[in-house]
Amino acid sequence: MLQGYEAWQSHGLWIEQNHPHFARDVGGRFEAASKMKKDKAYQQAAATKQQFTEKIRAFLGSDGLLIIPTTYGPAPKRGSGAEENDKVRARTMQLTCIAGVSGLPQVTVPILESAAPIGLSFISGYGTDRQLLAFVRNVFG
Repeated sequence: MLQGYEAWQSHGLWIEQNHPHFARDVGGRFEAASKMKKDKAYQQAAATKQQFTEKIRAFLGSDGLLIIPTTYGPAPKRGSGAEENDKVRARTMQLTCIAGVSGLPQVTVPILESAAPIGLSFISGYGTDRQLLAFVRNVFG
């Protein structure tokens, strides 16, 4: 909800003026976002985001490190239907939104590139961007 509303606030006027061609799924999300209002549901979602941000920042502090898979699993196969693509996107967003929602630094490192690439994401505390980059550089070269 927050992402859709904020994306429309940032890009809605341009979209209305220029009528760009989007893939069906992206266009559908912008269409839905164009109808969102900054109402009670939005305010509740914003409050939940703030609570999450405070808790994850307190959890990581200035010296914590969260290590998670970059994605939940393999990318959808070519020709997958919209339902499968949406499922993969939703599960991946559950992992990839942590740093963005809470304003934390995140670095993704490819770990293995065999039949399918595998990556790990490293998320550290607020304001520890350089510290995180130094850690990743020291560990992975």
